[in-house]
Amino acid sequence: MIDLTTVGWMDLIWIVVAFAMAMWMLASSLTGFEKNKLKPFERYARAIAGIAVLRPNMAIAIPALAVCAGLITQHRRLKGTPSKVELTRSTWSKRTHIVIWEDTKCAH
Repeated sequence: MIDLTTVGWMDLIWIVVAFAMAMWMLASSLTGFEKNKLKPFERYARAIAGIAVLRPNMAIAIPALAVCAGLITQHRRLKGTPSKVELTRSTWSKRTHIVIWEDTKCAH
């Protein structure tokens, strides 16, 4: 059991950042998408790095956090296949603007 009086602010910040990064990596690994579609190797690497960030040993967790940040940065810099949701969202928003404009035009 953890004694809460021994947890400092830096410990709390590390816990929140590590948990958020791990959830991001595991969620994107399981869904297979982030900004673009993930390749199988990226999915496995994200899952391993996301689990490694949660290790209590800082000799493993800190490099794993750097690997997670590197995987996210690399994926966003590379041009890949956009997800079908992103393509649908951009088409839907264009249609929504047209419908709203036509509604306001008819109301006047």
